[in-house]
Amino acid sequence: MAIAVDFETFYSKDIDIKGHGLWHYVSDPKFDAYLVAIVGEGIRFAGHPSEFDWRLLQGKDLVSHNAGFDGFVFVHLVQAGVIPPNINFKSWNCTANLACFCGAQRSLKDAAHALLGIDVSKDERKWMRGKTWSDAVAAGKVEDIKAYALRDAEVCLALWEKYSDRWPAHERELARLTMLCGWKGVRIDMAQVEDSIASLQRVMFDAAAKIP
Repeated sequence: MAIAVDFETFYSKDIDIKGHGLWHYVSDPKFDAYLVAIVGEGIRFAGHPSEFDWRLLQGKDLVSHNAGFDGFVFVHLVQAGVIPPNINFKSWNCTANLACFCGAQRSLKDAAHALLGIDVSKDERKWMRGKTWSDAVAAGKVEDIKAYALRDAEVCLALWEKYSDRWPAHERELARLTMLCGWKGVRIDMAQVEDSIASLQRVMFDAAAKIP
């Protein structure tokens, strides 16, 4: 049995994954992981990450739809002191990667439609664009947002339970290693970068001097 984990975080036209990249996104002062939904093995929780007893997940198999994101948010929250340290999982797999392996599109909405035959609404997520958790409270949307997050976690778990046995172990390991590479970033020879910049500046200077 696996347990699905789904973080909901602040995003706007000025701060999102696409524009910032993962590390810069979670490091932005406006970043806020205001909600986590956790479903599986008798657990059904939706609330602030600090309110959950993470010890319940010790040694468990976790799944997320885009584990590269949810796992990185988890690590960030541990470093920030929101989640206690030394919580070790047996595994953390990605149902978005699983969906792609099964020939479906990556998004939860498209994967659910293609592989489970169900429609997933993202209306609440769209409503939260540019809004804080305080905005949701003021608008009376708290229960709607929690229900939305729980639904996403349930769909993620359903994808895993129905299709995970089709995903070979070596493909899972490749997905895990790719995720870790994304977390660690790209190694750069800074000395070479600086030499190359200096060289390019000389080329530009020489070229500019030759312009009539």
